[in-house]
Amino acid sequence: MGLAALYALGLIVGSVHVARRAGIAEALAAPLVFMVLYFAYGFGTLRGVLWFVVLRRGAHSRPKDHPLSR
Repeated sequence: MGLAALYALGLIVGSVHVARRAGIAEALAAPLVFMVLYFAYGFGTLRGVLWFVVLRRGAHSRPKDHPLSR
């Protein structure tokens, strides 16, 4: 519960900082942007640790090895 309150406080402080620099409209969107940004960063970090450290898989060596390449 304490960590959630601390995170909410951080969101509020960040939003106030955005409001001072960019305006109130951007400050209203800032908490959602911050949450998405940090969730994606954390998820990507955990996925990278799983992929490279736990499963010991390396980077794809050729572009054709990547399923989304052309």
